[in-house]
Amino acid sequence: MDGYEPHDQPDMEETPMFDEDGKIVKIEPDTEVENGKLMELATKKMIQFVNLEKKRKKLEAEDKEIANELSLLNEELLKIMKTLGMPRFTAQGRTVYIKKDVYASALQRDDEDNNEAARERLANALVHAGYGSLVKRTVNASSLASLAREFDPEKVRTLEVIYENMPEELRGVIKVSIVEKVASRKG
Repeated sequence: MDGYEPHDQPDMEETPMFDEDGKIVKIEPDTEVENGKLMELATKKMIQFVNLEKKRKKLEAEDKEIANELSLLNEELLKIMKTLGMPRFTAQGRTVYIKKDVYASALQRDDEDNNEAARERLANALVHAGYGSLVKRTVNASSLASLAREFDPEKVRTLEVIYENMPEELRGVIKVSIVEKVASRKG
């Protein structure tokens, strides 16, 4: 993540920890027995977190494989069903049929044309044709987050630093949030 390492995080003293019942546990330096129990709980939770992350990655890979297989089968079945003149058939209690959908996008005029220019022409044509309600001015959330990170060149990850480095005209129109979450990587 942009070279952001866990040791780069700000002081986490204010971050609460929770016990098995979801209640906040306050860590007191002089209570080593309670800290030992808390460390045991933290270890269990970390192991559970890592195992669930591994499981999620495995399921995502399996889902991608299934999607690829379905895509290939879709092409094959479409050819077969059209060749046989079968718009539908039933197998294992499911009806498999040819579904037609309509999609539309901005038309690029040639290889030199880019998507942005094509979208701009389309937006103008829609407005002139009376379909202006379809045209929305938007800002890509990922690009905006990336811009906000640029205002934190030292990766301090505090709102004060980001807003301090942000141009004045953007301060009142961009809401920046710092989100902390647990992550893992190979040891």
